[in-house]
Amino acid sequence: MLDITCSPMNFASCPMLGLPLSDEMNFIERSYNFWVGMSGLYFRNNFILPVVDRLAAKVWKNITLPSIKEIENNVSLLITNTDLTTYHNYPKSNALIEAPGLHLMEPPKSLPQVRIMLK
Repeated sequence: MLDITCSPMNFASCPMLGLPLSDEMNFIERSYNFWVGMSGLYFRNNFILPVVDRLAAKVWKNITLPSIKEIENNVSLLITNTDLTTYHNYPKSNALIEAPGLHLMEPPKSLPQVRIMLK
């Protein structure tokens, strides 16, 4: 998400999700966090996205599809449903909006009526 919206990749104070690191990392932990983050981007851009583009072209044969990177380069707004308890606070561009609880937009169902008999 940060790469798509041109937000700064703050590896010095924001650990990658899934790594057992805190926001107070030493130099070794920051270096490890940097290499994991950059290798994840490299793997995604060079191994995952070409497969997705190839499979999409195979499924939609009659349509000329742009690549995923072309679509990502045209993103002007990205609204994410992130959970603030699992993500660290990090600097981000105005194109990335975190809106936790988007799945709660439906009105809640009423609770069933339960009668309790006291003796």
